[in-house]
Amino acid sequence: MVSFVKAHEAKVIPLYKNLTQAYWNLTTTGKKEYQEELDRWRYAHDRIYANPAEYEQLKKWKELNDFSDPLLKRQVEVLYRAYLFHQEDPTILKERVRLEGDLTSLFTNFRATLRGRKVTENEINQILHEESDSGLRKEAWESAKGIGAEAAPKILRLAELRNQRAQALGFRNYFHLSLAAQELEESELLSLFSQIIELSENSYHEVKEQLDEELSHRFHTPVKDLRPWHYADPFFQDAPPRKDFNLDPFFEHSDLEAITSATYDAMGWEIQDILKRSDLYERPGKNQHGFCLNMDREGDIRVLCNVRKNARWMGTLLHEYGHAVYDKYISRELPFTLRIPSHIFTTEAVALFMDRLIYHPEWLTRWVGVEPAKASRLSQSLQDYQRLKMLIFTRWVVVVVNFEKSLYENPQADLNTLWWNLVEKYQKVPRPDGRNAPDWATKIHIATHPVYYQNYLLGQWMASQMEERVQQQAPRISPETGAYLRENLFSLGARYNWKDTVKIATGSPLSPAAFARQFYFH
Repeated sequence: MVSFVKAHEAKVIPLYKNLTQAYWNLTTTGKKEYQEELDRWRYAHDRIYANPAEYEQLKKWKELNDFSDPLLKRQVEVLYRAYLFHQEDPTILKERVRLEGDLTSLFTNFRATLRGRKVTENEINQILHEESDSGLRKEAWESAKGIGAEAAPKILRLAELRNQRAQALGFRNYFHLSLAAQELEESELLSLFSQIIELSENSYHEVKEQLDEELSHRFHTPVKDLRPWHYADPFFQDAPPRKDFNLDPFFEHSDLEAITSATYDAMGWEIQDILKRSDLYERPGKNQHGFCLNMDREGDIRVLCNVRKNARWMGTLLHEYGHAVYDKYISRELPFTLRIPSHIFTTEAVALFMDRLIYHPEWLTRWVGVEPAKASRLSQSLQDYQRLKMLIFTRWVVVVVNFEKSLYENPQADLNTLWWNLVEKYQKVPRPDGRNAPDWATKIHIATHPVYYQNYLLGQWMASQMEERVQQQAPRISPETGAYLRENLFSLGARYNWKDTVKIATGSPLSPAAFARQFYFH
């Protein structure tokens, strides 16, 4: 087993580095040549994990469970799931890689067309955040959906290919396989999400009704005539500005990088080296979103953003560098295979733990320079707005997860209608009259990071557990809290499965209870 793992690492490490560099080059430039490089390296990388003989060997070792070394056992478990996830015919693999590269390139280079000119995603979001003209808002919203028609056929073909590989392994579909590879049990996850919807129903109804009254007054539109473009972003995944509450002015003259660095310094987490390698501002040809990329699992960590001086991008910077410090402080003594977070949602938990800071009066005073008296007066509004955001976000996550479940159950279904059925059911936002377009295909995660979205809500639950745990011991932003998380979460990497990691980091099993206490019941 030891020789197998070492031989595997010798093959995969150089390919991993080439793959991440090609991805970084493509998403920072949009150039076709880098898509071709990405496709080539991804194919070579995934071919290693698609090896059926090595998969069967890992499966046997896992079933025998005859390990004297717990670290070796964990490496075999992690490798087994990676090989399981990538078992596919080489021909299918080649087409799948090409389509995934096409979608990465498409979303990197897409710019909406509004009133005859190309506009950025930041400009679309600014219109939906600030504009009072419903006609312009509608045009902006529709232009943001322009990518759907081109993305949808590629996503549908990928769904067919992914389902083929899942069913060949005995799984119902790719959704089922992907959750299993993430150590998540489908029925348990969906049951928990159903419970959280039921638990939040009264709270969501209350805040949504109040919000719609405000929007009705703001846009001089009856509540029954409100449509998706009346909300704050193209998906209603975030809270619109309230009539008496807008954090953007606090950041319009601030140095967001300096605030981020100072905040992380106060935790004892050094990010200057990561800031220097990062790509943080808008330009043509660049991916318009935000992400963190661990280039080599040896310390080369980078963040991509498209920063403007507003609350959204302040939160995004805090979020992405949460991912970055987690990666940075994973113990280098761990083998390459385990030099990753314990789970996708555990790194999301850290990022979310940090991006929540913009709603803390103490943080606004200490790092943004808001006058203490003003921050104190805002305290209740900050709490109420964050609660609104969390209630909205919960519903949005459940829309995406249920849509992807249905997508992989039947890619030939009427997905355009299904999408709006889910939006109306969970978000309670009416569909545009007479619209029949693949709006579901405009969400980048569905296109390029499939079956990922549940990890945001699981991460929110863990973030709330982390808050409760650290507040028993030290201030939320302090060297003591930073040291606690480094020792009890970051440094562990994937040494333990996610259930054990959550218990070590928070003191209790993962549960929505702390999140519900914090945001659903007031």
